Amino acid sequence: MFRVDVRGLRRKFAHRPKSFLVHELYQNAVDEDVTMVRMTLERIAAETKAEAAPDAPVLVRLVVEDDSPEGFKDLSHSYTMYADSSKLDNPEQRGIWNLGEKLVLAFCEEARITTTKGTVRFRDGRRFHEDVRSERGTTFEGTLWMRPAELEECASGVGQLIPPGDIAVFFNGVRLVVPPFLHEFTTTLPTTLGDGEGAIRRTRRKTAVRIYEPLNGGPAMIFEMGIPVVETGDKWHYDVQQRVPLNMQRDNVTPAYLQELRVAVFNHCHHLLGEDDVKSDWSRAASNDKRCAPEAITRALDLRFGTKRVSYDVRDPEANKKAMAEGYTVVHGGAMSKTEWANARQAQAIQPAGKVTPSNWPEPAAMPVKEGEAPFQVSPAMQAVEAYVHRIAAGLIDHDVNVRFVSKPDWPVLATFGRESAELTFNAGTLGERFFADRTWAGFQEINELILHEFAHEYASDHFTREFYDSVGRIGARLVNLGLQSPGLFAGMVTAR
Repeated sequence: MFRVDVRGLRRKFAHRPKSFLVHELYQNAVDEDVTMVRMTLERIAAETKAEAAPDAPVLVRLVVEDDSPEGFKDLSHSYTMYADSSKLDNPEQRGIWNLGEKLVLAFCEEARITTTKGTVRFRDGRRFHEDVRSERGTTFEGTLWMRPAELEECASGVGQLIPPGDIAVFFNGVRLVVPPFLHEFTTTLPTTLGDGEGAIRRTRRKTAVRIYEPLNGGPAMIFEMGIPVVETGDKWHYDVQQRVPLNMQRDNVTPAYLQELRVAVFNHCHHLLGEDDVKSDWSRAASNDKRCAPEAITRALDLRFGTKRVSYDVRDPEANKKAMAEGYTVVHGGAMSKTEWANARQAQAIQPAGKVTPSNWPEPAAMPVKEGEAPFQVSPAMQAVEAYVHRIAAGLIDHDVNVRFVSKPDWPVLATFGRESAELTFNAGTLGERFFADRTWAGFQEINELILHEFAHEYASDHFTREFYDSVGRIGARLVNLGLQSPGLFAGMVTAR
């Protein structure tokens, strides 16, 4: 009913690196019950014309053999396109399309497959069966044309394989080296599975993902059970231990699959990240995903901004400056995407500066006495300070003020001045009676320092502005002038040395 144009099939896959041919045969081998796989790729010695171009194709010999006790389950599958695969129902086996050998054969000038079921030869577009059987295992032997650069790439591509730990894999007589193992975790990812009637459907299932360090600075890739699929540009190899949903040409995944895999790696391997890693595209793509775990976004922020960090608070500008003065990194809105900010806030990984280093405290009127709480008892020493404030206020800020005493242990300031309410409030519960009763010069200095600081807020609310510091100096100079002009101004405030 159908015919297959072998040349056309070859052209459809001609753009792929030739290493995929070896990978296809290797895949079939390691899916079986094997302990050893040997692969050989060598140039066949032949006379060449002196004028032949350096990049002219050369004939090479490809051999892949294994020690599977059963060998090929059905030798006809070596030449039947899309036959029902025995691997279809097992997502932890790599093959699914029953296409691998056919792709390799399409590139071969001639080939021979020898297994426990017999031997089949392919030459000149024809197929020959022979009653030659192996005692165990399968051997594929073929010849094909490759350019020298393709031969070199093929050897490099085979070297990227990550062999299973219980299978010895050799290439040209040298055992393949497993890259440095870093971590393994379990997650749920898309895969493909047979439905019992031969149809292929997409599903999701739990699987292990192994993380490796690329060898010799090579490109990071997605692997399907040890077979490289596609480069990612990320930091590590991701070896997914189940069938990876691939495109028809078996050389790429969808952007959605790559993103889901990146997020899973980010969530489980954030402890392996360094400062440069969290600035990379793949890391930012993962942290910019709603599936990003709280501990992962926290780790990313630790590396990007340090553990002492706050977000810029537009409602409390002074708090941002105070945070910087106390060694915090103030993170502005443009430093992260909208989703990253949402992830960070949900994880409570960053707080506004106004909550960490607040400065604009509520006006005294916003702090009424609690219901059932006895009014604060003002001592004679406090009354003396109140009288002193009334004597100097008009000379310092051009108007009198109301004075109030409260006891607010949970209120983290010693005093506050409300410019709108013209009310100076002392937090007597924190200051203590000694502050008001000390009549030494040192005690008087502490009282004046606090009053001058609060009165400076008449002109500037932000401590970290030039206007505030100028105001402190100006009203301080006014206090000196008042003292010189009115010697009785300080009466009762200093009675001891």
